[in-house]
Amino acid sequence: RARDDRRTKLAAEAGIDVEELARREKEQAEARKQSLESDKEKKIAAKEKKVEAAEKKAEAAEKKAEKTPKKKKDGKMMSFDDGKEDVDDLF
Repeated sequence: RARDDRRTKLAAEAGIDVEELARREKEQAEARKQSLESDKEKKIAAKEKKVEAAEKKAEAAEKKAEKTPKKKKDGKMMSFDDGKEDVDDLF
């Protein structure tokens, strides 16, 4: 009922019929709904583009890794032992 009273007051202020005001409100609600749906679709499309770009970047990185020659290991391990043993050193 309060909604109807508000519509009546707004229609009187605007100088239009109550039914005309209701029709305009309905059109605006539909337009708002469509814009929200289109925003959701845009967000989904943007996410898909990001995923595709990430996949292309990963593929390019794999191709680059395949093209670069792998370094040969000489079989030696790195040693930090300098020949002196500190028995007092606990850490």
